[in-house]
Amino acid sequence: MIRNGAHRGPAFLPWHRAYIRQFELDLDRLVPGVTLPYWNWAADAADPMNAAVWANDLMGGNGSGAGNFVQDGPFRADIWDIVVVDVDFRDLDLTNPQVRIDEDLVRRFGASVRAPNLPTQDHVDEIQAITPYDSADFDRVSIGYRAANEGRMALASGNSPPLSNTHNLVHEWVGGSMLPGTSPNDPVFFLHHCFVDKLWADWQALHPTVPYIPGDTASDDLEGHRLNDELFGLGMLVSETLDHHAMGYSYDTDTPPIVTPLNTTLVFNATPVGSTAVRAATFNISPPVPDNSFCRELIFTITAGPT
Repeated sequence: MIRNGAHRGPAFLPWHRAYIRQFELDLDRLVPGVTLPYWNWAADAADPMNAAVWANDLMGGNGSGAGNFVQDGPFRADIWDIVVVDVDFRDLDLTNPQVRIDEDLVRRFGASVRAPNLPTQDHVDEIQAITPYDSADFDRVSIGYRAANEGRMALASGNSPPLSNTHNLVHEWVGGSMLPGTSPNDPVFFLHHCFVDKLWADWQALHPTVPYIPGDTASDDLEGHRLNDELFGLGMLVSETLDHHAMGYSYDTDTPPIVTPLNTTLVFNATPVGSTAVRAATFNISPPVPDNSFCRELIFTITAGPT
């Protein structure tokens, strides 16, 4: 059985949803109102080297020189030290999750023979149609959406293991600091995982009756992956991550909130010529509770009125 608290098992998507949300909330305490964007790598697959995400005022670009250190952008070499807290836990001593590494940011775009290209929209379309969520033995090679999203399942539209696809392929294509268990040290990790999470949110909307599995009665060797288990190191239950709106955020493509007019007709009675009358038009706007991230500008138009 090859599984840990964050990877190669059912909790891959819940764990990373909780992780990136906690990071976003931590950022918000420093810069109120800040939000994490997602990087739609499928949209950049045709020309990944020149994707907008690598601009000098965003993530900076590819590494160069003997060490493949990133030389531009806000995370360029020699201006930062890497401090890892609550990392991906794939290769670290789990008894010591705080590790300091004095090393600059490294990227090697497309250098791996396993990952010469980014995942395409065909990859995305295929995995989004896959059900169930997961299946026994709930490990690295299980058949289901989680394994397909994680990049561990053979896809008709693209690479098959041992080559990577989807989520794993992006880590390998970026390369460098995105490869080991300390991959959150490359800030693009969070933009990448926001899109991975968005794909899961979209999948949930497409398959609302498909449940998360395994449930609470699954065997103890699935600890950390069952419905009401606590996610390793994050203090949240798996079940508390299944509705991203309940966690307080939304995506730009989510179904917008319901706007219900409470009164559809305004009666002004007989208002004398030259006089004015004021009546209130009231609306009930219902975003998913407690999600306030649906706050948008609303425009109201009078479509019919008195002659």
